Amino acid sequence: MYTSPVAFSRIFRLFSIFLLPLIAAWSLTTACPAPNTTPDGSTETTPDGSTQETMSEGSTETMSEGSTETTPDGSGAIRSLVTKEGTYRVAYIPAPDPIPLNENFAVNFTVTYADGREAALPADLELKADATMPAHKHGMLQKPTIQKETAGKYKVDGMKFHMPGQWVMKVDLTSGAKTETVEFEINMSN
Repeated sequence: MYTSPVAFSRIFRLFSIFLLPLIAAWSLTTACPAPNTTPDGSTETTPDGSTQETMSEGSTETMSEGSTETTPDGSGAIRSLVTKEGTYRVAYIPAPDPIPLNENFAVNFTVTYADGREAALPADLELKADATMPAHKHGMLQKPTIQKETAGKYKVDGMKFHMPGQWVMKVDLTSGAKTETVEFEINMSN
């Protein structure tokens, strides 16, 4: 059977437009194992050992070394990570929760020692928070304001993830000349 180059080109175009996306979607669902979930179905463990929490509005948060817990009253999730340098643990709760797309939100941060000691934090400990989209090489369109409420408690107002995609919320803790960092990966979807 002879197929002309024009007919072959049309067949290939139809194949690539209609069948390739279906084959790709099928292969992803059959080749990737189902993620582990908690009893409430909200937290998954990814292959690299990080946790990923699916929020009710379609955003997910990935934490490379940390924990996701529920507040005692069950009102929301606490997200926390240890700084890369290992001295502090930073936990945050967004308000509102889940984080809305293209709307202002606040973030309440709590800083403690990573090893759990009850000692007072340095009096000069400052927190700075910002967010970027590494894939797009840009940050937020507005600068958030930061208020120290009490020792280890900070409120950041004016955060806004103005577009869907992978965001990195970076938190710097500075005491004296030493700065420690933690980064929370947050995936915002429509």
